[in-house]
Amino acid sequence: MAKLSFDWDAKRSASVAYVPGFRVTAEQDSDARNPWQDMDGLAPIMSYYDRSIQQYGDWSETDAIAAMSDSFINRKWRELCDIFDMPEREARDLKSAYRYDCSIAEVKRDLLNQWLDDESGQAKVNLLRDLFNLLGWPTLSTTSRGYSQGDWAELLLVYTPAHAATCGIKFPRSAKAKAAALADLEGAAKLWGYWAWGNVYGAVIEAWDGARPIGDPLESCWGFYGDDFDESGLAEYAESTIAAIRDQRKRARVAKLKELIRARVPVAIRADIMKGLPL
Repeated sequence: MAKLSFDWDAKRSASVAYVPGFRVTAEQDSDARNPWQDMDGLAPIMSYYDRSIQQYGDWSETDAIAAMSDSFINRKWRELCDIFDMPEREARDLKSAYRYDCSIAEVKRDLLNQWLDDESGQAKVNLLRDLFNLLGWPTLSTTSRGYSQGDWAELLLVYTPAHAATCGIKFPRSAKAKAAALADLEGAAKLWGYWAWGNVYGAVIEAWDGARPIGDPLESCWGFYGDDFDESGLAEYAESTIAAIRDQRKRARVAKLKELIRARVPVAIRADIMKGLPL
């Protein structure tokens, strides 16, 4: 079967492809499901849009400060203070004011949590990005844009050790592994954009007589993300489905012909009956 070629049909407000006997329409999926609810293996993602932060995926293992050991906090204290733009001496001053016994690392951890809790919006997203980077977790910070001028969101995706474990792979530490993890995050960011901005489609397959559809749609399938129909799998689905329909029709025609021959139906009548069966 020839590869499907889709063209925009202004009357139908949809992309359409034709092959002999069939029309395939890529219709916008107005009820597309959130991929982070329906799919496995997607990295945690955070969006900042319309002054609101939303989290998708499993964020239960993404507490950057909790993931830091006491020794890590002590070794990286200067860098941590730089991230929050706070003075290093604040931990010592606070420890001397405490009336109970605690380590300097505990004071620093309390301060980090307090500083983070005091932030909101894009500033908080940026702080989380910097903390993840300091931990060595592959992170992607990017902007996702839709079709309208106001359709934009700042995204933060992180490749956590918990995510690697869920995917059944080792946490990336080499440059090559980290590059692969970043590519995974970039793919997830594209997927979020497809879903958020309504760039999700369904394939509707109809019988076509060259001018109009014949009867109701034969098959349909929804939830293809992105308008590159080769990349999303929509074209492959349509091609394989049409091939299966043709194969089923061929087998039905052969079975009917054998039935007519066994019944000794005259050739002329037999031909008229066969004309009624779709190719």
